[in-house]
Amino acid sequence: MNTIEKKAGYKSTEFWLSLIAVAIGVVTASGVVEDNEFATKIVGLITATLVALGYTGSRLTLKKQQLDAEIKLNSGDTNSNTEGDT
Repeated sequence: MNTIEKKAGYKSTEFWLSLIAVAIGVVTASGVVEDNEFATKIVGLITATLVALGYTGSRLTLKKQQLDAEIKLNSGDTNSNTEGDT
């Protein structure tokens, strides 16, 4: 049986870069860094949220592609055309 190796999310460079970006956003939004501007805190919070959502979306897309490839390997289908047109 053919299998596809799956890398754990925390072992990817994408995860660590996203974690750093989220941490920077959270620190900015929390007010740990001395800045009296409310807008800076909002931007930090929005940045952290968008990075977290982007990472989650990209991991879901990757897992779907891996699952599709695994199903294709296990079914023995080597034709890339899934519509049935020849």
